[in-house]
Amino acid sequence: MITNFRLKAGLRTFLFRRVSDANEMMTKRTEITIETARVTVISTPKQTPGWCASCQQEVDWISLDEAALISKSSSRDVFQLIEAGGVHANETAQKLLMVCAVSLMSAKQDSSTKL
Repeated sequence: MITNFRLKAGLRTFLFRRVSDANEMMTKRTEITIETARVTVISTPKQTPGWCASCQQEVDWISLDEAALISKSSSRDVFQLIEAGGVHANETAQKLLMVCAVSLMSAKQDSSTKL
């Protein structure tokens, strides 16, 4: 008499075959299923055009975190440059600090500014 049993546990499925005859060998089959998922997020800095009074020109304003990513430094380093006057910044009505992209790029290229 041959009886098949199926047992599912997580990602593995085992199929056991019980054989009543002692001469036949027991067979075991293991199936492994692997499921993968990949998510790719592509984001560009959100730039808001506006007037910079210090630069006296129309510039793109970016957030403090985006400025840190662009300059490859920390938000604290960018904030210290803003306090020192090396980078221009403006606070919005929603109390968000926006950084002048033109002054950030010039500070990044300036060898005397440590960024």
